[in-house]
Amino acid sequence: MPIAFPRRALSCSLSIALLSVLPWASAQQPAINEELLKKRAEEILRQSRLPRSSAPRHAAGLEAAMQQYLLAEIAGQRGESPAAIDSLIALARRSGDARIARRALEMAFQTRQQAKAMEAASLWMALEPESTLARQAMAVLLVNQGSLDAVRTSLKSLLQDAARAPAIYLQLNQLLARFPDRAAVTEVVKELVAVQPDLREARYSLAVALASARESVGALVAARGALEKDPEFEPAAVLVGQLLHETNAAAAREHFEAYLAKSPKAVEARHAYARLLLAERETTRAAAEYRRLETERPGDPEMPFALGLALQQTGDLAAAEAAFRRTLDLNVRDRNPVWMALGQLEETRKNWDSAQDWFGKVDGDDYLVPARLRMANIIARQKDISAARFFLRESSTGGSDHAVRFVLAESQLLRDARDFKEAVTVLSQGLQQHPDNIDLLYDRAMVLEKLDDIAGVERDLRKVIQLKPDHAHAYNALGYTLADRNARLDEALVLIEKAVTLAPRDGFILDSLGWVHFRLGNLDRAVSVLREAFQLRDDPEIAAHLGEALWAAGQRDEAGKILERSRARHPGNDALDAVQRRLKP
Repeated sequence: MPIAFPRRALSCSLSIALLSVLPWASAQQPAINEELLKKRAEEILRQSRLPRSSAPRHAAGLEAAMQQYLLAEIAGQRGESPAAIDSLIALARRSGDARIARRALEMAFQTRQQAKAMEAASLWMALEPESTLARQAMAVLLVNQGSLDAVRTSLKSLLQDAARAPAIYLQLNQLLARFPDRAAVTEVVKELVAVQPDLREARYSLAVALASARESVGALVAARGALEKDPEFEPAAVLVGQLLHETNAAAAREHFEAYLAKSPKAVEARHAYARLLLAERETTRAAAEYRRLETERPGDPEMPFALGLALQQTGDLAAAEAAFRRTLDLNVRDRNPVWMALGQLEETRKNWDSAQDWFGKVDGDDYLVPARLRMANIIARQKDISAARFFLRESSTGGSDHAVRFVLAESQLLRDARDFKEAVTVLSQGLQQHPDNIDLLYDRAMVLEKLDDIAGVERDLRKVIQLKPDHAHAYNALGYTLADRNARLDEALVLIEKAVTLAPRDGFILDSLGWVHFRLGNLDRAVSVLREAFQLRDDPEIAAHLGEALWAAGQRDEAGKILERSRARHPGNDALDAVQRRLKP
């Protein structure tokens, strides 16, 4: 019997994508080997969830299932793929075995049957919700449909099945992540949620979509709606805590503590709570939570690593080192962050050779340049900055992106040594090779600001904005540079407000907005915005600005407390020291 192809066949690009997701899939059908198929069927079906009410009935059920599996495989290899796929899907649903659904997807892929592939992939996701491969396969199938409208139609159909809908809703935002128009994606999610509006997973998917669209208030309402449906629904509990933390750390902490009191085994919620504690610098409490998590997840390398970071902040370096070494013993997939952490720990101890040994192990792209920069700093401390610069230049290999990162690292080394003129020279040399590189232009502007070359700052930042009109920090840096010098304040306000529209929850950008209002004499507005900035990011420069604004507004007791607390956390900070001197009676 000939293979039936639907009018919309799987594209060549989809075939390549699915082959990367389903590496066992082959475009060529092998010769039929019934003995091999029988062994495969036995292995799968004996581990499946077929009825087991009594031994004879179970044996009969297993025999019938094995026969169904064999017949489906043989039918598929003889070209009768539509019936074979339907049979495998029915068997996967009855047995509860994700491997059979995956096999149905493979067969649908091999015979270019999009609709059946979608059905098999959705069943696979329902049977194995944690499977990254299942999610990737479904995402590839969805993107192949071309338009978001077509995807909406397909997903609406799949979501009609109440058994599969929860798994699809949980993965919905990840499945749609490849579509760039986030506003349109959010509207599609809203429409799809209406298919099964009472499902906790549906409300959760809406909350995730709204959070991604920066609609935090609506996201919080939707996430709480999911919790109302099921007060123990952990994904929603985690999301509620994260959304609360954006504006009210105390409320977020209370939420997690109440939830964990009712659900003490909720590992993901406890992990989110521990991260919150770290963010709020409650390192001792965070370490206690991570110790508990390590006990509950003994094979998860993330837990001892996070514990080590918390202990490092408390100053218990011996315990932190032990935790990092336990992480390495668990054969963590990427050892680079652990090596970096151990190197930083040895730096704290001033064990320079040991620190260099750890940093020298680092080889991953995301960590290589920071590791080499730390090694260069050690060389500069032990020898001189010339030797450190030579080391960085010798380390610079690879393509243009790699070369740029080492130029930035060398300029940072010079900035740390306060040799701003030479840092400008290094960055300018880099720009001769890469004239439109945004990172080099932005960094040169930041160094030129130290040299009070405002014309140069404006030139470079204007070019960054021209090359990347949504570069929030370029607008912010230019606006703040003007505001800090009390120059062109109306223009500075326009630039910073543009930055705020691009990054509304960035503490540093809100700090700039508060500071320009302070310069304009809008003290109430300045204090309000600077409070928000300081709540988002406990940074010494933001504390200095808030303290000065409060002092000018007559709230001197609060100003003094904020400045003293920040100085205790950041001794020797230039901005804090300058404000303290300026405000001394």
